[in-house]
Amino acid sequence: EVIWPAGYVLRTYPRREAIAHFRAVYDEAFRGLPSYQPYTSAAEVDEALAVSANLRFAVQGDRPVGFVWARMVHAELGEIEPIGVAAAHQGCGLGAVLLAEGLHYLAGRGGQQVRLGVWADNQRAIRLYQQFGFRHVDSRYFLARTIE
Repeated sequence: EVIWPAGYVLRTYPRREAIAHFRAVYDEAFRGLPSYQPYTSAAEVDEALAVSANLRFAVQGDRPVGFVWARMVHAELGEIEPIGVAAAHQGCGLGAVLLAEGLHYLAGRGGQQVRLGVWADNQRAIRLYQQFGFRHVDSRYFLARTIE
């Protein structure tokens, strides 16, 4: 059972609303961070969002302020990525509650293992995930450059 902090509730939305809310909260959560990779269009999210219920929101009043995107990869493997909390609501436990909600959601769909991704420099998130029993299993190495 997931216990929500006072004043926050879990909510899902129909597809178009979910996409709009996700893009807005994602920007509030990650804009300004070195790892920020904005979803530049609703079509980009729409293409990746197979089931609107996979995108679950922490809502205060009528305003979404956090989300967890949890989906089944195959029969027993789930994936959680991303999790985000708007900057003004960070530090009150919503990240942990959203992670617990994602795990609960995947377990209800037959998930027996779950994977998630995190930027190597996001120590705060890594500590949270480790508290939930996640451990390091793989690293990816990306290179980038500006095209002139």
